[in-house]
Amino acid sequence: MRKSTWIGLIIIISIIVTGLLLETVTSNNARACCTGDAAEGVLYVKDVKARRIAVPVGEEVVVYTIVQAVSGDVSGVLRTDVRVDLIAYPDPAEPDASFTKTISLKSGETKEIEMGKFIASRETCWGTLCPPGSFREYFVKVWFNDKNIHDPQDPDTRECVKTYKK
Repeated sequence: MRKSTWIGLIIIISIIVTGLLLETVTSNNARACCTGDAAEGVLYVKDVKARRIAVPVGEEVVVYTIVQAVSGDVSGVLRTDVRVDLIAYPDPAEPDASFTKTISLKSGETKEIEMGKFIASRETCWGTLCPPGSFREYFVKVWFNDKNIHDPQDPDTRECVKTYKK
């Protein structure tokens, strides 16, 4: 059971996201991703596991969520949604993929949980001349017992998957 403490109108949630990792499955052309346009001189490797990655269109990506119990034991349903970010448009209401796991953590315990896999099927529009509505990146939101606990807003710093043609 999730434990929460009310202090006025502020809720203290007893579980936090301490990290998210995205991993390629089969590509020899994946890379850790930087902000903005594709970086020059980036080493292409197989099996990249990082917060921000760039993969060929059609690549299977594994989503890991790292959580920590911060104020007592917790158990409940962890949900990780893979969302689509469109340039200068509202993001689609429904996630591209959604994964749920029932978890239990002891106070202070941190776990890296493999949530699931999805196919990165959309092509990122790189550069500054992308028309409104172009695909920018996949990003991740996290929920615990139907409470949002990770909702990154900045496309330049949040965990993401960008894509490119092979």
